[in-house]
Amino acid sequence: MEYASKYSVYNEIIIFDTQGNVQINMNRDNLIQKSTDPIIEDALNTNDYVEKYSTTDIFASQEKTLVYAQKIRHNSQNIGVLCLCFKFEDELESIFKNLSHNNEILSISGNLGILATNQKSSKNIPIKFEDKKYTIVNKKYVSVSKQTSGYQGYSGISDWYATAMQDTIELVKENVNVANKDKKNLLNQELNDIIEKANDIIDDIADVIINGELIACKQKVYLLTPILDNMRSISTELLSSIKDSIRNLEVVVEEGLIHDAKMASHLAIDIMDRSLYERANDSRWWALTPLFEDELFSDTPDSTKLNATLKYINDLYTVYTNIFIYDKNKKVIASSTDSSIIGNTLSQEYLEKTLFNTNTQNYYVSDFENSSLYRDKATYIYSATIKKSSAVVGGIGVVFDSEVEFREMLNDSFPSSKKGFMVFIDKDKRIISTNHSSLKILDILDIDEKFVALKDAHSIYDYLTYDDKEYIVASVSSQGYREYKTKDNYVNATFCLTFIEI
Repeated sequence: MEYASKYSVYNEIIIFDTQGNVQINMNRDNLIQKSTDPIIEDALNTNDYVEKYSTTDIFASQEKTLVYAQKIRHNSQNIGVLCLCFKFEDELESIFKNLSHNNEILSISGNLGILATNQKSSKNIPIKFEDKKYTIVNKKYVSVSKQTSGYQGYSGISDWYATAMQDTIELVKENVNVANKDKKNLLNQELNDIIEKANDIIDDIADVIINGELIACKQKVYLLTPILDNMRSISTELLSSIKDSIRNLEVVVEEGLIHDAKMASHLAIDIMDRSLYERANDSRWWALTPLFEDELFSDTPDSTKLNATLKYINDLYTVYTNIFIYDKNKKVIASSTDSSIIGNTLSQEYLEKTLFNTNTQNYYVSDFENSSLYRDKATYIYSATIKKSSAVVGGIGVVFDSEVEFREMLNDSFPSSKKGFMVFIDKDKRIISTNHSSLKILDILDIDEKFVALKDAHSIYDYLTYDDKEYIVASVSSQGYREYKTKDNYVNATFCLTFIEI
């Protein structure tokens, strides 16, 4: 239950013996006693984890379940299998909620068909899978599909694709609705030249019409008058149509840029929250390790044994540059990667709070600041309390590799077809991370206060001149993830800004 209360993305956790008999499970509504699912045998026959999304007797009440399985070993012998059932539809629903744009249909698909969608009716839309590309058969929709590029080595279970489909009629309505807004001039010189040339042609036609009217009057050929009037009317309508077409194109371009900027910021800040949610979970879960409790309770903790265990963990979780353990006097007694800090006494406020805590659900985080534990660079360090029975005996700290991880989040989120950059900042506009070559971490971003004064809307966009270039800039505030920054003890306002060059 401790694990499930921290990693709340699972709705069932089961331990089987090697024959598929349930030894213990978390979800009391799941009455399983034995499973014949092949995933158990598959897990026993591999050293890696096994993943499967299908109907299963492991969670028979669900239509389909995403299950992760890993064998359990003791003294080099297989003794069981651990199965984690992921809240797949629940998770995708929250993602779709953050990313959906008006009447878009979003779906996650693979060679298993449509795995999840934000509109149940869209499961009936025929989708053809050929040569790793999706073709939308129903021509009512404009669509785009993108294959996953993976995240930290994970690429999904079956060549996952994300597909966004927009009803063409609704798309036209949206463009009509925004057409009367005051717009920034986004037309390139070629399109402006078309309008200027059209103006010149119409002026020439007007001169021809005036000359024709003069000649007709002098020659008293009055039958030409209605023809010339029609020419004037047609030329005026033609110029108006040309201008309207190009201006409507400008509306579409601008709305596309605004949408791209907003979605990039939404995606990046969402990934940031989800990643840091895991940091909070990891620190709290590892703090419950019996070895850590026993050694810290001892008068002479075995640093060698602790170091080896921390290194084993750190080798699996490469998002950390170091994992360290400290005693109730804040003295470091073990480290996964940096033996030079062992014996040092730390003094940061988050450590003090950790040692005064008795609730295993709580965690504490350093300010985003330079730390000797992170090569004198700025990062977040997550800390959790280690207890033996009811007595606090120390804590564990995990040093997040923020320089690398945050930059990768920004690079992955920025639309590849556009020019510009992205920035994570805090409420004081201090830079947490950026993929702009001349901006530096912890510097203050020179930007209007409105970009960090977001309230109910959680996002804002505007035009901005930066380094002599024109940008559309979208700012989105962190909303937390599940209980992280929403129902726990942690408050930290962060924002993602996307600058797309016009």
